[in-house]
Parts: sequence; structure tokens; C-alpha cells
Amino acid sequence: IPTAASPQAGTLPRGGTFLDRGDGTALLSGIPGIGSPGVWPLTLTASNGGTDTLQDFSLTVTRGRTTTSVGSSRNPAPYGQAVRFTAKVSFYVRTLGVPTGTIQFAWEGGPIGVPVPLVSAQASSVPVMLPVGRHPVTATYSGDASFSGSHAALAGGQVVSGL
Repeated sequence: IPTAASPQAGTLPRGGTFLDRGDGTALLSGIPGIGSPGVWPLTLTASNGGTDTLQDFSLTVTRGRTTTSVGSSRNPAPYGQAVRFTAKVSFYVRTLGVPTGTIQFAWEGGPIGVPVPLVSAQASSVPVMLPVGRHPVTATYSGDASFSGSHAALAGGQVVSGL
């Protein structure tokens, strides 16, 4: 019966495990941890009564998926009153930590200030006064080493009513 040996070269990503089942098979499994996304080159060895076979391969761990939501401090808002937009980044792979990076807020395609760093997966824009009307507002999460970026639009846009 062939036996599987642990990886001979390379390292497993954080949260990864290798189990030789003792029956000629092995199991590579795990839940990715912080710093895991990326390509992990590995060399495995299988042995069959003194004959070893090496197999090179790459294990790819993708970044965790996110969704972004955006809200307004007041919608509708009267003309002349500043509003602030808040974005929240939701994530699904808790073992990767909490998303970092930035949110870029925009209205009608133009930026609202500079990108804002996330704090506990949330960010708020600078206060902004918009003209009367309905304005599309978006929030774009940049992503980071562990999480992919995402984008959201304020449902119905920001409404600013006249005097």
C-alpha cells in the first residue's frame, strides 16, 4: 500500500492541515486564516515500498468575499443641510480577520473627499451639501490582502428637497 508523506517543500497556509490516512490516501484541508490568501507552492511525496514519487502543485487560497452597503444620515435632506454617508463592509470568512482598507464615497460619479480608512469594517464620509434633486451615491471598498473589494449604491439615491 502506498503511503503519503507530509509536504516536502513549501508550507501550508495558516489554518491548513495535512493528514496521512495510512491507507495510501491523504487529506489536505483547513479553514484559511489571516494572511492565507495567495498561491502556496507545495511538493508532496508518495512512497510505495521504497520508491518515492514527488509531485509539485500549487494551492490557491482566494481572498474572502465581501459586500458593501451604504446609508445616509438623512434622506431626504432639506437643501442647505449637510449629510454624511456611512458604509459597512460585510464579510463571511471570520478566520481571515476584519477587513481593512478604504472606502471611496462618490456622488454622480465624482469622489466625495479622499478614501476613508475602515474602522471595524465601517467608514463615514465627510459632511457634504448637495444641490436640490436626486443624486446617485456610491461606496467602493478597496479590498485588502485578505478580502476582495466590493461596491454599493445608495438605494434610491440621495434626495435633496427645495426650500
